[in-house]
Amino acid sequence: PGAPPMSVSAAPDPDDILAVQHRYGLFEPFMLYPAMTWPHKNHVRLLEAMALLRDRGEPCLSLVCTGHKNDFWIDIERRVDDLSLQSQARFLGLLPSKDLRALYKLAD
Repeated sequence: PGAPPMSVSAAPDPDDILAVQHRYGLFEPFMLYPAMTWPHKNHVRLLEAMALLRDRGEPCLSLVCTGHKNDFWIDIERRVDDLSLQSQARFLGLLPSKDLRALYKLAD
């Protein structure tokens, strides 16, 4: 379907990036996964991979997810709790495209 927002619009300005970083409290390195919470988007498998890395003592970035939370969100939230990833996984919901462009720039 559509291309990522960074490929179809101007890059965010540094002030916007800083504002988004502060708005969402994103001061640690993180990976970004912008996708609605449909089962086939595999948020659960991504969370399980993060837990596996953590349990092996390997470094793992925090995860920031964006996108609409649909009916499957409850299952994802439950899996976050089961895997004790509350401090590593954040779900910001649907964001303005300007904020999402800034998150692409901030993500590791």
